[in-house]
Amino acid sequence: MNEDYYLHSRAVKPEPLIEVVIGLATSPRPLDTEDIAEIIDMSEAYTAAVIQLGLELGLLVENDGSFSASPDVEEEARKMSPEQGFVLLNRYAQRYSPFMTFLSFLDKGFDAERSAQSVKTLYEMDTSVDVIKKQFLSIGEESDLLEDDEDLVPTIEVETLPTDYVKDLQDALLSEAKARLFVHKKLGGDVIAYAEEESVEKFQEALLSYEESPDSAIVDAVVAAENITRELATEEGDSDSDYTRANGIGSLANMMRGDGLILKRHLHGANYLGAMRIPGAHGKESETLESWQVDSEVALEVILSSISFVRSIYYCVKEHRQIL
Repeated sequence: MNEDYYLHSRAVKPEPLIEVVIGLATSPRPLDTEDIAEIIDMSEAYTAAVIQLGLELGLLVENDGSFSASPDVEEEARKMSPEQGFVLLNRYAQRYSPFMTFLSFLDKGFDAERSAQSVKTLYEMDTSVDVIKKQFLSIGEESDLLEDDEDLVPTIEVETLPTDYVKDLQDALLSEAKARLFVHKKLGGDVIAYAEEESVEKFQEALLSYEESPDSAIVDAVVAAENITRELATEEGDSDSDYTRANGIGSLANMMRGDGLILKRHLHGANYLGAMRIPGAHGKESETLESWQVDSEVALEVILSSISFVRSIYYCVKEHRQIL
């Protein structure tokens, strides 16, 4: 299952968080809450909420009560102005599953209140619906992932800043945002809340790379499907069955079918995915010793099939429902 998600009991504006990230990136040492409060000229109570948001998004790290910018953003943040900080917020908001689930519900036509309630339920967040709603709306607007055009709608339109550096980052973020939101919509909130972040990211990476590297994209998608399927088997299957010894998604599904966890149709689906992964992973067909030429359209078909397979098998195992 995913890690626990937690927001502070008060919503905060993203701008102070950007100031904190940039300030900590340039600081020669970690800072405590009191120091950070002085940097952003806010109360310690408000600063604690800002810090918690930074920890949730992965922009900050904590060590013995002191805080630093995440090593992944430190060098980049050190070179940024506060006006360019939305780039980091955009990128890391996309990696925060509760926020992306919130966007996916808005995209389906739910209002912000209902979307926030769904996020609270799915992720078992010990935070009020009102705080979740206010916090995610402010993140979405500041990161340019959300716009208020009569109705709140996700957007990937980003205002251009006058630097080639930020423009390149924007272009990358556009594709990433599309892929991320697509995966969330297709898998659905229940599966997103259950799956490990690494598996969700593999689906995203597959969608981003299938045209240039169709073979690698197939491997990413099938590995993601296998990882989530193995989680389900281990959690819900027979305690006497060692699902770790299954070699590949087909073998894993065969064990699950034997334990009564899945239907025959799921076994067929797993065997298809396993067979399609072989050309991507190994290149050569054992029967002919010739390499496969993997077409990008075929890769996309396998990616979509992998996502649909995971969604179907999740509901079969968890809720005994037949969904394709």
